Amino acid sequence: MKKKSRYNRIYALCAAALAIAATGCSFHIPGSGLISDSDDSVFSVFKGTDGSGDADTQQKEASGNTAIREGENSASDGEDTGSTDMSGGEDAGLTKTSDGSLWEPIPEGDAHGKSGNAASGSDTEDPSAGDSSSGGSTAEKTGAGTDRDTKEDTEETSAANEGDTSSVDTAEPTAASAQLTEMLTGFISSHSLNTGNFACAYKNLATGETCYYNELKMFDGASTYKLPLNLLYYDMQAAGKISGDDIVAGTNSTLSNCHYQSLVYSNNELSEAMTDDYGSYDVLKKDMCRYYTLSSSEIDESYYHHNYFCARMMMDCAEYVYTHQSQYSEALGYMKQAQPGEYFRSTITDCEIAQKYGRRDGWENCAGIVFAEKPFVLSVYTYNAGGAAVIGELAKDFYDYTET
Repeated sequence: MKKKSRYNRIYALCAAALAIAATGCSFHIPGSGLISDSDDSVFSVFKGTDGSGDADTQQKEASGNTAIREGENSASDGEDTGSTDMSGGEDAGLTKTSDGSLWEPIPEGDAHGKSGNAASGSDTEDPSAGDSSSGGSTAEKTGAGTDRDTKEDTEETSAANEGDTSSVDTAEPTAASAQLTEMLTGFISSHSLNTGNFACAYKNLATGETCYYNELKMFDGASTYKLPLNLLYYDMQAAGKISGDDIVAGTNSTLSNCHYQSLVYSNNELSEAMTDDYGSYDVLKKDMCRYYTLSSSEIDESYYHHNYFCARMMMDCAEYVYTHQSQYSEALGYMKQAQPGEYFRSTITDCEIAQKYGRRDGWENCAGIVFAEKPFVLSVYTYNAGGAAVIGELAKDFYDYTET
């Protein structure tokens, strides 16, 4: 009787598994950051990471709940070398973009803000870079991965930065002048911008003058998330927790190469691996907050669970890099190489610019430092609002104002 009962239980379990498989449901593997669907394929799903597809030659329109992962490509970047074939059955609670990539859906809501639709695109890898593909055996892990470790890293590196005597001082924030306010108001009007498709945050680092518009509204960050992501890893390196020679789990690439590929070429695959290796996504987003000046009440809860950022956050990140130039000298150098002739660098040509862009299906973003005579930081987030050209025009207007 006991033997028959055991067989009945096994039969019931098998029948239940077959029933689940027939529905195409997905299974979440707790603590792994992975989702496995009914055909036993495994997709690495990170909130706030990138997919694939050529954003220049296949510009897609954001429609429905598509994705929170993101990526982008520029004409100068070439073909996406990090694409992965995500073909297979549909997964419950997940949707696929027009290029077949698998994404986690954004909650229903305002298509341009806190619960907005995201989209897909691609980044590219330096053709001369080494192999970044995953191997059968996991290479040496960077050691970044647990919530406990990242909390300790954050506390230690925060203390280290506070004692950094090489920090560059910047002026305390002051209100925008009437002239600057008029300039920005006119720009918004002439380009048909509004709170649904545009946000910006500017600070003159010499005078402290600030100018914001819609600066706390959450937008799809696209690849701008890679800036604070890399800063976190640089902080762990500074704390002696990891080394640039360590291999990032899931790749055959050193951390140093990941920094280079992520900040210069906005490589998706390696940036996703860094995101996964860090540990809990919510902890990652909380740790990024150390680069912002925002209070907890100014940060919408959706920020912690999706690839959402606001213009103030990335302006703060840019200023943080500026004030800690000695610690982030490598990152700063990579940002100065990124996207020549595009975004801020499309209109400002007589001074150095360090920038990080983000582009995906109508979302066009850029944040960076303009090393003018009076240096300033600027962060611009847009959705179907004229793209990189509009961002470049606005950067030039801020530059002309700052230099007068």
